Amino acid sequence: ASAASLVRDPAGEVLELRRRELEADRLRLEGESVRFRAEAKELRVRLDSERQEVMRLKGDARRQEKAMSKLGQFHQVEDENRRLKVEIQSLEGRLDEVKGTAEAQKAAKAPLERDIGALRKKEHAWD
Repeated sequence: ASAASLVRDPAGEVLELRRRELEADRLRLEGESVRFRAEAKELRVRLDSERQEVMRLKGDARRQEKAMSKLGQFHQVEDENRRLKVEIQSLEGRLDEVKGTAEAQKAAKAPLERDIGALRKKEHAWD
């Protein structure tokens, strides 16, 4: 071996050490980059899934709100139906009263009509 090759080159060793450190850093950063890309892809997939779930939940909420509105309307119709039944019963009672009064008046009127008929016969007989 030549004397020149036996002499250590401290600057060359430092440069080689620095090159190896940079290569190790590059490999580490490439690995991190791959992991970060994979994580970003996974997060995008999760985000899409979460967005779809939010849309589904919003749809469910809208349907539930419509159902509650219809239920409220149904209760209003039931209340109105009960009110109308009470009104019908009241009117039927009033109708029965009017029919009773009309029949009583008709019964009271029958003898008077007979008397009027008899009086008219007598009146014609006098003529």
